[in-house]
Amino acid sequence: MLTVTDLNLSYPPKTVLNRFSLHVEADEIICLLGQSGCGKTTALRTIAGFEQPENGSIAFNGQTLFDSHTYIPAHKREIGMVFQDYALFPHLSAAENIAFGLQKSGKEAKQKRIKEMLALIDMTDYADRYPHQLSGGQQQRIALARALAPSPKLILLDEPFSNLDADLRTRLSKDIRHMLKQTHTAAILVTHDRQEAFTMADKVGMMVEGRLKQFDTPRQIYHAPADEYIASFCDAGSIISGRIVSPMQIGTALGIIDLTAPCSYPAGQSIKILLRNNNIVHNPQAAVQATVAEQNFRGCHTVYTLQLDNGETVALETDSFQNFPIGTRLPVQVRPENLVLFPA
Repeated sequence: MLTVTDLNLSYPPKTVLNRFSLHVEADEIICLLGQSGCGKTTALRTIAGFEQPENGSIAFNGQTLFDSHTYIPAHKREIGMVFQDYALFPHLSAAENIAFGLQKSGKEAKQKRIKEMLALIDMTDYADRYPHQLSGGQQQRIALARALAPSPKLILLDEPFSNLDADLRTRLSKDIRHMLKQTHTAAILVTHDRQEAFTMADKVGMMVEGRLKQFDTPRQIYHAPADEYIASFCDAGSIISGRIVSPMQIGTALGIIDLTAPCSYPAGQSIKILLRNNNIVHNPQAAVQATVAEQNFRGCHTVYTLQLDNGETVALETDSFQNFPIGTRLPVQVRPENLVLFPA
């Protein structure tokens, strides 16, 4: 449905988009995830038509929106947009804000669509409220309804939950995903929040220095990150140093790790190892000890940060009935299932 190919855009001396490419299928929800300055919002704005790339191409629903000979302005692209600050008109009611995108509809069709949108976002009783009379979450719903009202095939969301508290952000992201699927609307969401991306998206694009470093399902991004940076950004676990002893063994500060399958690195090569919390096990019989440096109680379980003798840290997750005070020396070992190895 949407194909973006090799977009380049610079604000000298910085290159903001570097051969940025993306493909979105009909009804698919995509999230561009990355730190501030990685180019994700600029990518969204070029798709919307608010920024003009230097070269590359954008095609949507069989129509070329941008290439070396074509530039379709934003208001003619028939793509919905939800801004970070919602951009509701303060002098218009909720219903009137939704109606703004329905200028070409007849009066009867417009009123019918407004009612449908208010019902979709579960705000039928708030039709006459003004933005200042609505909570942040309610304002966000109205902004989404306004963008969805003209029935666009694609909607763009620029960090739509950044102004909301954590609990509301989680609830609203689930609700909006449901609405998008219910209306068969494809979406591209920009965020720096990995949990938001994993909750909302069918696929996640990891943005690094103006291009996609990895594009895959949330599950695959988390379980098979393409490199150490992506693993760290997604908080996928702890990363420690190691050296290949043999195809089936790695030497580390946690001792020799016996792999469950042979690795492709040659003996003697230095590597990095991604360890999930459940890869570290407290075992009174283990030969290696680590020191409890931090304790993070999370209700049903506790996550301990353990410092190894070489200064590296790993995480251990236990049920919350166990209590190891800071400074405790714990014998630990590695459970080697599903380890991820990176070149050092």
